[in-house]
This record gives sequence, C-alpha cells and structure tokens, in this order.
Amino acid sequence: MRTTLRNCSAEATATVAASEATKKAELKAQAEQDQKTYDSLNYRDDQFDLSDAALAIAIALLAVAALTRIWWMYWLSWVPIGFGVLMGLSGLLGWALHPDTLTRLLS
Repeated sequence: MRTTLRNCSAEATATVAASEATKKAELKAQAEQDQKTYDSLNYRDDQFDLSDAALAIAIALLAVAALTRIWWMYWLSWVPIGFGVLMGLSGLLGWALHPDTLTRLLS
C-alpha cells in the first residue's frame, strides 16, 4: 500500500479521497433513509403482532368458554377480540395507534 501511495501524485490521491468522501456521504444518506423505512415498517409489524396475539387469546378463551359453558368467559373474550380487531385495522389502515408500553413489555 505504501508503494502505491508513493507512486501516485498528490492530485490523484486527492481525487480518490474526494471520490471516496462523496461515496461515503451517499451511502450514509441511503443508510439513514433505510433505517427510517425499517422503523416505519417495524411500527406496523408490531400492530399486526399485537392483533395476532390478542385474537389467539380470544380464540382460546372462546374454546374454554364453549367447553365449560361459562358465560362470563364468553363475554370476557370480547375484550381481546376488540383489541385484536382494532390493532389489525390500525396496521391495515395506517392508523397511528400503537401501545408502546405493551410492546416494550412483550419484547
């Protein structure tokens, strides 16, 4: 590497350095944009995950309520059903509804 730099002129070295600095700035801007896109998609992914989990809990509660014929458990299952549908619609329609506390607790 030293012999290569010794053989190059100062102008060629400056040109290469400027070119690399430009590439570095472009890659940094692209990486920042990709991070924003990732965060945006991760936000929606959390909404779908919460919807999926709530609906799975509701199905389990409904199964137990059907087997035991306990009516209060049937009515209790409507809580996760409502939450699951709300979070699913939030993800599909792009609503800014996101329970950060619950997400941090479950992560």
